[in-house]
Amino acid sequence: MSHARLHDAAGLVASSLLVVLTASPGADGACNATCARDIERCMATQCDGTPRAACRRRCKPAAIRTLVYALSECREDAGHSFVGHQALRVRRGDREPITLVEFGPSEPVPDPIGLCQAYARAGFGNESVLMLPLQRLGVSPDGSAVVFEVNDQAPFFRSISLAPEANGFFLVRPDGTGRRRLGPPSRDPSFRVGPEFGKIFPISLGFIFTFAPPVVFSPNGGRIAFTDVGPGPNGEDAVQIVVLDLASGRRTMTHLPSGTPPPVGGNPAVSPFFLTCCPRFLGRNTHRRSQSPSAPRVFGGREFDFQDVGRVLKLVRTGQLFSL
Repeated sequence: MSHARLHDAAGLVASSLLVVLTASPGADGACNATCARDIERCMATQCDGTPRAACRRRCKPAAIRTLVYALSECREDAGHSFVGHQALRVRRGDREPITLVEFGPSEPVPDPIGLCQAYARAGFGNESVLMLPLQRLGVSPDGSAVVFEVNDQAPFFRSISLAPEANGFFLVRPDGTGRRRLGPPSRDPSFRVGPEFGKIFPISLGFIFTFAPPVVFSPNGGRIAFTDVGPGPNGEDAVQIVVLDLASGRRTMTHLPSGTPPPVGGNPAVSPFFLTCCPRFLGRNTHRRSQSPSAPRVFGGREFDFQDVGRVLKLVRTGQLFSL
């Protein structure tokens, strides 16, 4: 979901960084005023030449329990400075969205590489992680909890400065209550850029990996997994998988080796792949991550399962157990 408007030297884009929803099983209740408004908007813009009854069926929204998204905006003036603004919003069922947290507007920030206009042209919401503080987002399977990461130091092009205590991972209920800080932000950026990124004007976002991997929940909603930087087997810094227990705050971390994934096609202007990325829970106590092999493959390569057995995190591969 994104839209952009450019006129003269000004740019505006409002788009979703991440969208996470949980479906409400069997929810097919009456359409309230918000639902009816959305259907009318859809029918007015998406059904040219389609019979009205078929159009209405096409535009009927899917039943949802919790929809969480980031609304990100930058406005650029004629002097090539932009103002950034970001809000994390949640919509429950057919109710009007509410704002869980908001950042900005920022002070005018010089934009010599034209990032704001490039963002508007691309229309891909995930690229907001390059310049705004919301970096990761997740929703529990039952839709009762939202976890988000705020890091004003992570963006490639920093626009909004926050107090230290405003950075970190946070948990909040979808009605905006019960907000609490879970811990510091990840040291693993949610994006990858090549060494030449930002040195060429006008800037292009066509070859940037801004996947912004989501925060994943365990099936029972009691734990989350994400990437961070920690010690490898020889004490070197490397990207690791972290499992965080939401009730106790206990963190369990892998000790994977470091590595340098090659750039795509050997082109230094193109982002390298994520070396370690995208953990996901496979069952009650098991989660999976992907690590790229030496040959470039996007989010693929060697897959491992991790099983949290008591206080020992073990690696499961081809039926064998390896203590980490």
